[in-house]
Amino acid sequence: MKIFAGVSCGGCRSDNVKCPIDCHVKTCHKEKKVDFCFQCNEYPCNKQIDERLTARWVEKNDRMKEIGAISYYIE
Repeated sequence: MKIFAGVSCGGCRSDNVKCPIDCHVKTCHKEKKVDFCFQCNEYPCNKQIDERLTARWVEKNDRMKEIGAISYYIE
């Protein structure tokens, strides 16, 4: 839990990732030259994050695809 306490994480797409989960997104978005998974021609793919989080990840990406990233952030 110390890793989450008082640590500033820049998010999955930043160079300042603090998440201990081994996630393909950290490198895949750079390889595919996209900001979000839903922007990739291969979305949804089998390279998703941990199985326990995949459904939530897809749900959030589908919503961003539907309304746009800025509207999703505001929502």
